[in-house]
Amino acid sequence: MMRVLKRFRRSIGGACARTPLAACFAVICAGAYGTTLAQVNVSGQASTAVLKSRQAVSQYTFNKGRASFAWRADLFFDAEIAENILFLSNVRLAQDEDLHVDLFTIRFTELAGPSLNAEAGLIDVPFGNIGERRFPRTNPFISLPLGREHITTLRASDYELWMSDSRYTAAGNGVRLIDGALYDAGLKVFGTVGILDYAVAVTNGMVSSTGSYAPGGLNDNHGLGKAARVALTPVTGFTIGLSAARGPFMAEGASSYYGTTYAGGRDASIHVQEIAGLDLEYGYGYFTFYGEGFLNRWEFSDEYGEDLEAAGFSAELRFVPAARFSLAARVGAISFNELPGEGDPGYYGTIPGTPWDRDILRIEGAVGYRISRQVLVKGVYQHVNTVGLNDDPADDTAALQIVASF
Repeated sequence: MMRVLKRFRRSIGGACARTPLAACFAVICAGAYGTTLAQVNVSGQASTAVLKSRQAVSQYTFNKGRASFAWRADLFFDAEIAENILFLSNVRLAQDEDLHVDLFTIRFTELAGPSLNAEAGLIDVPFGNIGERRFPRTNPFISLPLGREHITTLRASDYELWMSDSRYTAAGNGVRLIDGALYDAGLKVFGTVGILDYAVAVTNGMVSSTGSYAPGGLNDNHGLGKAARVALTPVTGFTIGLSAARGPFMAEGASSYYGTTYAGGRDASIHVQEIAGLDLEYGYGYFTFYGEGFLNRWEFSDEYGEDLEAAGFSAELRFVPAARFSLAARVGAISFNELPGEGDPGYYGTIPGTPWDRDILRIEGAVGYRISRQVLVKGVYQHVNTVGLNDDPADDTAALQIVASF
């Protein structure tokens, strides 16, 4: 048995050395080799799906409407370094074959009892209640809540608005309001005091633009992001949380309005994101409800006459009518404030009296069946309505996904 384990560790170590993130995985491999099995936990999820969207120029159309297979794998590696000191990581790989390290942190527990813990490294940013629902096994749908996926008309390449040309957001060039599942490099302090849970973090990036995949993985703006969340659980099964975050989100040297650059002396940190969130979780019997809402503001009044604001929500209900079967429904919406507009509205898209992005409504339904405790099959249908367009893009999507956990 020991010979088998040694060969396994050598093979894993060799694989680690061949990856683009060799240094990162060398740490993992070395930790696994030098730790007893009782102190190490390795688990994962693998999922494959077939998706088909209707054909439209839209960011919600999967692969331009062509029927496609897709896959994803998540590997979780946890190790006990010493008493009250843990190492936690989550590695993700999908069909693009780009290796992503989402979580890579050292956790210090019970520094002053359960009321004070700390994490440092690539951490889970405390905003909202996405939790384990970021992973396919515990997410009954194929996507995250709408506010974490919508790509706005504020282009990530130069921070200009391009409302009049949907190709940019369809190609993924816009800035998100909330950056997906929210991981970023930083420091977090968290704990539990009675019915109150809290978390406070300082990170390289911001909620809308995390710094995990910035060049070099380091802070690329003039400031650090701050985020905090408090949650109350007054009775079993019911939790209400409040979140807030503030900080610069634009990269240093990025182009600004009308093509000028901040390298000439203007500090990109004057453009900050301020966002507040409310989240709810309630479970009773065979029903579970998750909800979250947010108010977002990007400071751009000098450029566009008004700050860029957005409000959104997501509400999700799950029901287990019988053993192995589950039903789920989710509705999400985002609305945007109007800009006064100036200049040629066809070029910059700042049409007077219109929102700076199109309001969105998304409705999703899902049916799940557990073949076994480790294997889940789910069918999902997603309907997207772009509000305010005479010709709403035909960008609905249907999917069938299989998820296996190990």
